[in-house]
Amino acid sequence: MKKEIEKYQNFLIEKNFSQQLEELKNIYKDKKILIYGSGFLAQTILKNCDLSDFNIIGATDRNFLPETKSFCGYKAYSVFDIPDLNIDIIFNFVQNSIDIESFLKKHLEKYLSHPIKLIYFFE
Repeated sequence: MKKEIEKYQNFLIEKNFSQQLEELKNIYKDKKILIYGSGFLAQTILKNCDLSDFNIIGATDRNFLPETKSFCGYKAYSVFDIPDLNIDIIFNFVQNSIDIESFLKKHLEKYLSHPIKLIYFFE
């Protein structure tokens, strides 16, 4: 696991992830944000990056089971909770961007009260 974390720490440096966050913090600081992702990349970000300037209400992933209560210090939600969360933004912390976008369109879009902006960091 330590090697995976180191691999993703280097990946974040290569992608200028800290700079990306810095550019977004003033734009989205007052928006309700949900994190998407539960793999090593998401874990590395949530454990090592300062996200305190963002209004992050929790995390979700299609693999979260109903008994999943928290993830890396954030409240865990089922992806099917998304329409009830009244969020503005999803920070996609997975490398496969299509995953959450296709899921939202296929299963949840008709239940959303307003469009949710997806922020992709790793396309």
